[in-house]
Amino acid sequence: TRFLPKPGNDHSLPSANVVSLAVDARGDLWVGTDNGLARWGAQGFERISPSRLSGPLVYTIYPEKDGSLWIATTQGLDRRSADGSIESDIWGEALRPGSVHSMLRDSHGTLWVTTNRKTFREINGVIVPLTGTTAPGASLAAIQDGDGGIWFATFTDGLRRLPPGWRDFSLTQELGAARPGQRRLAFASRSRGGAWVGMTWGGIEYWDAARGK
Repeated sequence: TRFLPKPGNDHSLPSANVVSLAVDARGDLWVGTDNGLARWGAQGFERISPSRLSGPLVYTIYPEKDGSLWIATTQGLDRRSADGSIESDIWGEALRPGSVHSMLRDSHGTLWVTTNRKTFREINGVIVPLTGTTAPGASLAAIQDGDGGIWFATFTDGLRRLPPGWRDFSLTQELGAARPGQRRLAFASRSRGGAWVGMTWGGIEYWDAARGK
């Protein structure tokens, strides 16, 4: 079965250009498009108008355990609460200019936000950029592996990894740069401290944190 937008049908997809998918804590499917957000339900797709979001193109949808959703757009970060209310453009000035690409809630409860400008983490409700010569800058995605290490797929500096004890040592490991013409677009962690990486025009790589290759 294929679902497509249908003129005059408000319960069809808002756009045929689907950018992101996620399943929330209730099991509902959410679809991010270049024309807003939609949830699949008994009557079809329930649309969330782009006017309620910080931007029309939804890069990533990140569900939280409490039923809320983080929504990353080309122009900012939004949060939809479990009751359906939406807070738009959270941490607006701190995250601008630029687009938000991904979010990660790690095992310690810290929220990470990656953008095309910097990588941030939340501290007591305030979003703070990572700094330092080895800190990941502009990043496409962040994941946590089974050892507790956090991986960042950066735009220009290859892979970066914060080891499991980063709260004590505050360092990252540089684990390779993409080749010219390649971008890391797909990311999956492994339980033993490794990460799978899918690239444009470059196939798939596996990186072992212990060996650094």
